[in-house]
Amino acid sequence: MKNKLSTSPSSAESTWVQEYYTPDQPGAFSGATSFQRHTSQKNSPQLRQWLRGQDSYTLHAPIRRRFQRRPIVVHAPYELWQADLSDVSRLRKHNKGYRFLLAVIDVFSKVAFVRPLKSKTGPALVAAFTDILRHSAQPPHYLQTDKGTEFTNKHMRQLLQRHHIHFYTSQNEDTKAAVVERFQRTLKGRMYRYFTHHNTKRYIDVLQALVDSYNATYHRSIRTQPRLVGPHNQDQVYMALYGKAMERAFQTPRPQPKFSIGDRVRLAQARRAFQKGYVPKWTQELFTIHRRLKTHPYVYTIRDDRGELIKGTFYEPELQKVHDTGVYKIEKVLRRRGRQVLVKWLGYSDEFNSWIPVATIRKRYKN
Repeated sequence: MKNKLSTSPSSAESTWVQEYYTPDQPGAFSGATSFQRHTSQKNSPQLRQWLRGQDSYTLHAPIRRRFQRRPIVVHAPYELWQADLSDVSRLRKHNKGYRFLLAVIDVFSKVAFVRPLKSKTGPALVAAFTDILRHSAQPPHYLQTDKGTEFTNKHMRQLLQRHHIHFYTSQNEDTKAAVVERFQRTLKGRMYRYFTHHNTKRYIDVLQALVDSYNATYHRSIRTQPRLVGPHNQDQVYMALYGKAMERAFQTPRPQPKFSIGDRVRLAQARRAFQKGYVPKWTQELFTIHRRLKTHPYVYTIRDDRGELIKGTFYEPELQKVHDTGVYKIEKVLRRRGRQVLVKWLGYSDEFNSWIPVATIRKRYKN
């Protein structure tokens, strides 16, 4: 962990410090555009560089959650399945005690399977997934789920290994397994319309009928019914899924990448339910751009300050370039040894705890 001190501020930086951190100043504690409008030192490149070095600005910068992502490209049925578990425990009294619905969908054909569960233990998931495999013409090559332990336990892994199914989890908390989640919304919409029409909360008797209806319903993305997709029309389905996207990719000029190898960045924190808009949205920990992949759009791999790669790839809106001043906040002093102290760095795990000279510690002043 670095602990170097920052260099002396320029006259412009001294002005920015005074104007940005004085509460009654116009533009104080605001965003970059607003502050630039009100500050007396309007050197835009240097000002934005200075703001990138201010924790109070970078930690609270807005996060764009909706942006273009790489499409999930599959070429045939049974290439990739997605699975997810939805909680319907509020309806258990009306449905023989069933608390969960296991939903599985073929990402190419959109054929869906659903099984009710009374618990989400490993053996319960294995029994339900085994039944789905029994009713499928063949097992998939790949299965994608979120990181829930109901899917990552040893019982499920053993089942998947027996059927030679390659398993992986979604790294992105905002999108997860998007195709199956979209199916779940569709299924629940039909369930609740059924509830309203029949003045009931019992779905267990018609669950399979609702799934069969979905598989027999024209699907706009594939331009046919999911149950009708097969080797005879998979080329047409592929073009329906990806034809327009391929045209746009060839016709649209590739934008310039926002990040370069070696750039220091913060990582957008995973969104949580009811998270307030004004709490820190970005990691205190800083990372370094390790690699840029020439996909459409660009994605990046990053590494931490120990040089270890962070699992997954990241889109540009999930990263924020910062100016690393070399000054890091200390959460706690753990031990003292002569003129050195063992410190825990704010926002970093215990693996980054390190000994530093007492002389390099700078106390933060308060107005």
